[in-house]
Amino acid sequence: AALFYSNTFRGLLIVTMMISVVLLAYFTGGATKSYTHLIYIPILLSAYFWTIKGGTIAALLSGVLIGPLLPLNVAEGIMQTEGNWIIRLVVLTIVGFVAGGMFHKVNKLNEQAKERDYINPLTGTYNTNKLVNHLEERMNKGETFAVFSIKLTNIEQIIRYIEQEFAKDILNKLVNEFSNIYGKDSVFTSGSDEINLVVQSSCGYIDECKSIIERNSTAFNVNQFTFRIFMKIGIYEYCGTDETPVSVYNKARIAYEQGERQETGIYLYDEEFDLSRKEFLEISGSLLESINNNELYLVYQPKINVAENRISGVEVLTRWDRKGKKPVGPDVFINLAEDIGFINEISKFVLKNSFYQMTDWNKKGMVLDFSINFTANELLENYVVEWERKVMADENIIKSKLEIEITERVLSRNDDKIKKRIDELRANGIKISIDDFGTGVNSFFRVAQFPYDQIKIDKYFINYIEVFEIREMVKTIIDYAHKFNKEIVAEGVETEAQLNILRELNCDIIQGYYYSKPLRADEFEKYYLNFHEESDKRYRS
Repeated sequence: AALFYSNTFRGLLIVTMMISVVLLAYFTGGATKSYTHLIYIPILLSAYFWTIKGGTIAALLSGVLIGPLLPLNVAEGIMQTEGNWIIRLVVLTIVGFVAGGMFHKVNKLNEQAKERDYINPLTGTYNTNKLVNHLEERMNKGETFAVFSIKLTNIEQIIRYIEQEFAKDILNKLVNEFSNIYGKDSVFTSGSDEINLVVQSSCGYIDECKSIIERNSTAFNVNQFTFRIFMKIGIYEYCGTDETPVSVYNKARIAYEQGERQETGIYLYDEEFDLSRKEFLEISGSLLESINNNELYLVYQPKINVAENRISGVEVLTRWDRKGKKPVGPDVFINLAEDIGFINEISKFVLKNSFYQMTDWNKKGMVLDFSINFTANELLENYVVEWERKVMADENIIKSKLEIEITERVLSRNDDKIKKRIDELRANGIKISIDDFGTGVNSFFRVAQFPYDQIKIDKYFINYIEVFEIREMVKTIIDYAHKFNKEIVAEGVETEAQLNILRELNCDIIQGYYYSKPLRADEFEKYYLNFHEESDKRYRS
């Protein structure tokens, strides 16, 4: 392709075509044959390649080659008359000139259209299409530079809710300021909320960015509204590495994605952050297929009744087997599932399989409390209501053995719908457990306003329970719960010292790695049998 666009190659091609047409006409009898009309092809090609000048020169050369130099009749040796070949020369020249003019006009229109494609109509500056071309040119020259991507994170809200023209003025003010500092050809814009700069690498541009932010972070008053512009500036330094212009531009954009959305700040490109975002996308896609691919499974962590030294129940937890890919913990994929709207599908999976497992263990004589975690929104979902109805209709399920764990943060919403829903569940015999107790604000005050059966003390307090102050706080929680005939569960118990203190404080149930990690169903059955065999032996002795 590069060879075709070379002027030398084009010239040789045109000359070769001309000579070929002349030889074809000569060996087929002379200028009277229709083959001479093929000469229009190299003329039109020349007009296409070099417009008016190329078309005219090719026409004149063609007129000479098939004019005085080409016999009218080769066999009889008759040459063309002077008037004949002059007319032909004039006609060819007119064709070459007109065709060149037309191609010149078309090229000009294409350039104008292309130039329009490079302009952001909102600001009149070059857009990202031009930016990519600009980056490619500089990269081909072996230059190094820094790319800025400046995101005005709240400009769309200003356009939508306050005043479009004012937002436009803000954008143009910033564009003019950057143009004055770095030059108009270094400033590019995308839509109404992104400004891009390409500047020479230097140690001073960070300070310049800070100055620009300070000058434009003052509060504005428009239509009785007071607000400020939030600018996130991402910077990527290109140092001659082997990459595409688009990837260079994207790295500057990736840089500003760090930090909170509604804040102002300067962020340098971080490869680890980039990899984490790519990993996030890969995990998101895989998670959506995890149920269909049978990758999710349940594990059960034993809950030990301290007074009786028996396994009284389990907490049902979800795990993800990624089939050889990098493992992802539940703290990551559960939060991700909430973000991408997949948490309901996981909860349906948990409810369905927990129901089957509880039924199976009940038939085997392993009657246990089943604790299942829910978010506030899930409590109100139709599928949870349907699951509840199914549980109520099944005679093999002991309703009082079902526990729904909700975090203390759920209670902070003070939502009448949630409170009503909790009342319905408890009325049907299902227990409510307050998870992560102690991590919220005004814990006792909030819990007192909601119906519940059990409190789970957060692992943070268990980790530091040997500290006197923390121990006293835990004692207060336990005494408070017992005063109202509520159960207390300590989660995250990992040492014998923690266990002994909790025993002294009359904690009801212990859960944690001191006894067992979460186990698959078959592993738990073995653990359950062994635990109670050992417990019975100690009791008999």
